[in-house]
Amino acid sequence: MNIFDRLVLFFDRTEVSLITLIAKIVPLLVPILPAYVGYTHVVNKTSGLGFDPAFGWIYGAVVEGLGYAAIYRAVQFWENNRKYSAEKNRAPLFLAIAIYVIYLVVTLSVNVLLDYKAGVDLYKVFALGMISMLSIPAGLLMSISALHTERTNEREREKKQNRTRRTKNRTNEQPAERTNRRTNARKNERTVRRTGERTNTIPQPVNERTNEFGFSAEPNKQARLFEYVDGLRAADQPIPGPTELGQILGMSKSYISEQLNGRQ
Repeated sequence: MNIFDRLVLFFDRTEVSLITLIAKIVPLLVPILPAYVGYTHVVNKTSGLGFDPAFGWIYGAVVEGLGYAAIYRAVQFWENNRKYSAEKNRAPLFLAIAIYVIYLVVTLSVNVLLDYKAGVDLYKVFALGMISMLSIPAGLLMSISALHTERTNEREREKKQNRTRRTKNRTNEQPAERTNRRTNARKNERTVRRTGERTNTIPQPVNERTNEFGFSAEPNKQARLFEYVDGLRAADQPIPGPTELGQILGMSKSYISEQLNGRQ
């Protein structure tokens, strides 16, 4: 990479920061010009107001400070009223605008009307008026820059709070999740154990076996019936009725009733 590529890379990385720095500094320097114009007019003994030079500088600083404060508050109040529509939350926007209008009237009266009355050439009067009006774009630029900084800081605070909240939630949830997993594992283990015990305890019905010709290969249905019933009694399980037993074992209801009654 040659020197020119390095310079291009440097400006690519710094141009945003440089423009941001200029946008911060220049609006603060602009009021010096209207303040100086006001100073020369209030200290002039012939066409001005004849102020002492020290008070002339005080006049310039106070008036330009008032203009900056008024326009900043006006923009800030406009932003507040845009975000909050409820009457109780609304800021006095028009009062701030009225104060800024008063500042403009005072500035133009001192910087323009005195020269116009003294017979100064009209184009010079116009030029002095334009210099005095520079405080308007400078004040607006400074105000919107400050609002942008406030919004950026607010978003950063919200992001930080959200990260902190998520971290706390994860910290609080981890022990509970481990406890829930252990509890669920124990429940599942007990459920499986009970299910297994019931499966091993409750006898399963033995269906009637048949040979390859479709005839019964089990000579004693009575033994199969009594084996299943005795198994249920040993497992402390209720004995189904003849109808249900017949469906389970594949026997007729009358046969089961006859066998059970005869056994009793």
